[in-house]
Amino acid sequence: MPSQVSRAQYLIERLRKDIETMEGEAKLPSFRKMMNKYDVSQLVLTQAINYLEFRGLVQRRPNIGVFRCARPDDTQLQLGLLSTDWPSPLLNELEENLRELAAENNAVIKRFSFPFNSKNIFDYLPLRELHAVMVMLRGSVSLEMAEQIHRIPIPVLLSGEMLAGIELNWIISNSLKNGLCAADVLIRDGRKKLAVLLSEPTSDVCSRRLEGFRMMAKSHNLPVELLDVGTKCGEDSRSTTRKFLGEYFSSGRSLGFDGLYLICGSVAEEIVGCFAEHKIQIPREVGLISADCDPHCRFVHPRINSIDIDYREYAQVVLSSFQKLFADPDSKIQIELDNHVSPGGSLLGYYA
Repeated sequence: MPSQVSRAQYLIERLRKDIETMEGEAKLPSFRKMMNKYDVSQLVLTQAINYLEFRGLVQRRPNIGVFRCARPDDTQLQLGLLSTDWPSPLLNELEENLRELAAENNAVIKRFSFPFNSKNIFDYLPLRELHAVMVMLRGSVSLEMAEQIHRIPIPVLLSGEMLAGIELNWIISNSLKNGLCAADVLIRDGRKKLAVLLSEPTSDVCSRRLEGFRMMAKSHNLPVELLDVGTKCGEDSRSTTRKFLGEYFSSGRSLGFDGLYLICGSVAEEIVGCFAEHKIQIPREVGLISADCDPHCRFVHPRINSIDIDYREYAQVVLSSFQKLFADPDSKIQIELDNHVSPGGSLLGYYA
């Protein structure tokens, strides 16, 4: 005889199909009528209704009954993109690509933001207006956040650092590998004295990139100088970087590196401008590599080589993952994107 668990799973599928035929916030039959119709006990029916309520398909109204939750138009996917309110040209690029692909696939992307230090980030989402949401994280997933995600009635897709190994849906770009690759490229370019410019507030992503860079340098017995700008949350990293570099060169110290890794490419203009002002030639004297292909890397001269992902490909993976979750909310999405070295003029060798 089927167990209560298997009967509940069977009932969930039956109820899902029946709910799909209903419209608006239609009321489900009474518990007794559903028990008779599906030939199940009150315990099994309660388990099934609890699950459907958790998934946002039904809603209990005390002393009234159970109702179908009104959802957005199922003929068009309503997808949320949730991120911190910290400015990000790269996120803007992802959003632009997502919107283009969504328009081609009968979907809509809606952007939402939350304060940088917010703990209850899902409070900023109109959950009943969305089919699924992607959350762009600047750090790892805390236990508290994991519990929040499990309570969300729509599928949640995460993008961030240190997500592998957790039982949630995620798409990541490996920051450790980014740092490893950056150091390897500079070493292959003939650089022997390496440095890292940390222009952003400390985060898990920055820490992992730095860790990977140091690991590769150590394997070649090469020293790494850390240039920590000291940018704090809320500060403009371009301004703090200009000030830091001004003090660095005005101190009279000689340049202690011939290969520089930018943790974030948004300060590319500041780096190139400062080097030109002090007559430091790129790439003859110093080779540059950025951790991401920020738009600022593309419009400086020389264009800075970067280690990044293809944002068109990234958007395609995100949209296909959304579609899979929409078709089956219990799907498991766990994807690691590949890094690649973009062309530029800030290196001497193969990648130039």
